[in-house]
Amino acid sequence: MVPMDKPLIWLVGVALLGWISGWSYLLPRQMDAPPTEEPFILSAGEFVVASEKPFAFDWSSAELQLEPETAEALAALALHLTKHPELHLRLTGLYTSSERNGTSFPTLGEARAAAIADLLKKGGVPAERLQIAGFRMDSSPFHDGKLLNGVLFTFFEHPVEEEKQPQSPDDPGAVAFRPAGGDHHTALLSFSEGKANFTLQDQASLKALSDLRWHLRAHPGLEVELSAFYPETDAGARKLAQRRVETVRRYLIDKGIRRRNIHVKMVPVAPDAPEAGRIRAETRE
Repeated sequence: MVPMDKPLIWLVGVALLGWISGWSYLLPRQMDAPPTEEPFILSAGEFVVASEKPFAFDWSSAELQLEPETAEALAALALHLTKHPELHLRLTGLYTSSERNGTSFPTLGEARAAAIADLLKKGGVPAERLQIAGFRMDSSPFHDGKLLNGVLFTFFEHPVEEEKQPQSPDDPGAVAFRPAGGDHHTALLSFSEGKANFTLQDQASLKALSDLRWHLRAHPGLEVELSAFYPETDAGARKLAQRRVETVRRYLIDKGIRRRNIHVKMVPVAPDAPEAGRIRAETRE
């Protein structure tokens, strides 16, 4: 065995320590990274179903792609509808003008909505309680060649007159927003305690964020202001608020919203303010 001198042993030890420290630093952040796919979350009053995997469509295709857990979520929706005969459901499929429609439906969006409707009918939901429509997006909603969760769900208790082309995919019965006038919307997003990323426990916020994304894609002239509220006396809370608002900003950018259309501001509030620790998203022209 060739002996090593002390300086070389020291250098090897420092390098090994640096390597271990580097991985110790990076690993927690990798574990805390936000998911690359958006979950499928649907709510109607107290009824909520969720799946970590979305349903998807390929470009110019109306063939529904489902993971087993997402199929279970849609089966639970069908069961809920069969137990509540007063409920009706409007399915609005998204599509772009550059896609080719090889289906028998007037638009590819309607064909995609029909794919979900067929699944629900197999689960026992009467056809007369389901409506389908298509909505053309002004810009491509595809992510890595896939349209994720490309059908919007709107619940209502009385049938409405069918429209071939709804004016907006954001029906007040289907989204977690409240109107702020015209095409403007606002939502208050909550996070699990101490977390900077959303989890499946944050179902209402995930639904609101997904709806915000679709609303901005449907109205490309709008901008969005993200206000991060934090207790003014807590430096740690400010850092957490910065990480939370960056999570929301990064999500929107990854989903095709232009960086220049997203504005961020930090807002100090009283420690007992109801909005402390939350992010408000508000659209504007």
